[in-house]
Amino acid sequence: MEKADFRKIVQARRNTSDITAFEKDLYNAKLITDRYLELDSYKEAQIIFVYSSMEKEIPTQEIINTAIKDGKKVALPKIITGVKAGAEMDFVFINKDTEYKSGVYGILEPVSDEFIDVKGINDRVEMLIPGLCLDIKGRRIGYGGGYYDRYLTKCPKDKFHITALAYEYQMFESLPFNENDKPVNLIVTENRCIEIDVR
Repeated sequence: MEKADFRKIVQARRNTSDITAFEKDLYNAKLITDRYLELDSYKEAQIIFVYSSMEKEIPTQEIINTAIKDGKKVALPKIITGVKAGAEMDFVFINKDTEYKSGVYGILEPVSDEFIDVKGINDRVEMLIPGLCLDIKGRRIGYGGGYYDRYLTKCPKDKFHITALAYEYQMFESLPFNENDKPVNLIVTENRCIEIDVR
């Protein structure tokens, strides 16, 4: 199957009108969030790069709030150019007083343009990355824009630990993969934590 075929499978499940499935997702999202916040990969990170979740994604707001409360540096992405213009994004540090605006896809983004120089980061960074489909080797299919794959080419591998949060219905045994796709180090679902050696 092609990437588009896997996307269709997950989107069909995500867009279900079954109220029982919807309630199960809410319950599992809480399980996933709680499990993630107990992991060493979160606890030991000084800096958290996270994303503002869209509707039907596992919500990230509790993680953002907890990380700020825990005294970690927290950063959110901001789209610089659209897909046709190169799909560039960058990250901005935020705090409880940060101002936001609605950006591409209606996602909240920081108003600030004080972008982070990732090559100047000396602390360990935990990055949460969105995705539609994942497999047990850490391969990921996103929404097709390529924003994160491009951004990760700038990030020092020895400083960045990449984690994806996913429902089990987003998991597959194997996904199509090419040299531009960047795998994740860890996947957290409602049932398990899958650690992947991507060296």
